[in-house]
Amino acid sequence: FRAKEELTNRIVAIKALSQSVYPPGRTHYLLTELSAMAMSWGHPNIVSIHTVEPGSDEYIAYIVMEYVDGPSLRQLIGVKPLSPHWAINIALDICRGLITAHEHNIIHRDIKPQNILLTSGHTAKISDFGVARILEETSEYAGTITGTRKYMAPEQYEGNYDYRADVYATGLILHEMLTGKFPFRGESHDEIQMKKRSAEIELIDELPNDLRELLQKALHRDMKSRYQ
Repeated sequence: FRAKEELTNRIVAIKALSQSVYPPGRTHYLLTELSAMAMSWGHPNIVSIHTVEPGSDEYIAYIVMEYVDGPSLRQLIGVKPLSPHWAINIALDICRGLITAHEHNIIHRDIKPQNILLTSGHTAKISDFGVARILEETSEYAGTITGTRKYMAPEQYEGNYDYRADVYATGLILHEMLTGKFPFRGESHDEIQMKKRSAEIELIDELPNDLRELLQKALHRDMKSRYQ
């Protein structure tokens, strides 16, 4: 919901968490989201959380957070490809937010255009840490298959992945911004998954060599060969 705080006159967004979405077995997703947003509070490229209010009736809680006054990246690239300058600046904003998340041992696990919000000044902010994984310092990999299948890294389907899954998803987004197309196309999720593993990246010839090389590295099927 879009709302206004009466005492401060500030416009905020309120995420109302339904009891039906967070039954007892799923409340850890809520706690993870709150912890992840609290750890990265105040970063200009991550949506900030203001407070959490107790729920009422059918809602378990209300998260009061920063209101982002522009569209999602999905809405933006649904119209036409972006200019290289704009696309790269958005990708840099995503990377800056991920640097902070990863420094706090948080893997977002669901980086996709719907979860990137843009301000009216064109600053990109990462939202929705609902399926994020907060790693213990002794743990190298996340151990669950979680995220949106289209934007998963190849290793993520097996549940054996780390921060480089977020790097891969960012590469997918950058390709979409630059070309208006998803780099791995197929009739089903299984076909797309096979193309990711075989690295059949559908790059258009018009892309400059440096951007093409960047995407090939970010979208490498072997996470050890990606940007680290």
